[in-house]
Amino acid sequence: MVGGSGAPAPSWGRGPNPSLGAGVGGPCPNLGQGPPSPRPARGHRGEEQERLRKAPKSLRFGFLILLIFSTKMPRRPLNKKRILLPDPIYNNVSVHMLINRVLKSGKKSLAYRIVYNALKEIGESTGKNPIEIFETALDNVTPRVEVKPKRRAGAIQMVPRVLRAGEQSKATALRWILEGCHKRSGIPMLNRLKNEIIESFKKTGYAIRKRDELHKLAVVNAMYARKPQTVINAVNQLTA
Repeated sequence: MVGGSGAPAPSWGRGPNPSLGAGVGGPCPNLGQGPPSPRPARGHRGEEQERLRKAPKSLRFGFLILLIFSTKMPRRPLNKKRILLPDPIYNNVSVHMLINRVLKSGKKSLAYRIVYNALKEIGESTGKNPIEIFETALDNVTPRVEVKPKRRAGAIQMVPRVLRAGEQSKATALRWILEGCHKRSGIPMLNRLKNEIIESFKKTGYAIRKRDELHKLAVVNAMYARKPQTVINAVNQLTA
């Protein structure tokens, strides 16, 4: 092709132009090569998508389901339930729960000594099996219902709910027993724990009062529960 001045125009991208000399007018690196190649997929997710695209249609659905379940991560870490082993002396899980709650500043040996000496003195003073007394006291203090505040129609209501017999209700009973121990001042922790367990066995003391207050609150607010009669029956079953 000839330009306006009569000189041949360079043929960009169409091979060398002999009129311009050797090595001039060669192929331009940016022309005549078509669109740029796509960037390779990066990471595990990109490789899986490329395999899904090349898979036959009969296998795509199953492969897609496998891809979704294998790459989806939970929003929160999965909380594994911790299994508490029984204590080494009495082989009782409730005693071990009490030891863990008496524990302070990592002094586990001191917590063992306090609880075991308290149980030993309970057995000597009552003449009965200390584990049976402790289990009975714990069952007397254990609440049958719980009350939680909920906002409904702009107002906060105390909504009761029946508790299942499990670690949650037992942990509440142990917390009340230890609160009663801390209310007593001027005597060692060993004596405080012993007196509180014996009073709970006799259905008196601080922990029993806390249970009764919670049950009265649940009965008063039973109208807000999903099944009010179930809440009332659970409270009456304990007082009967």
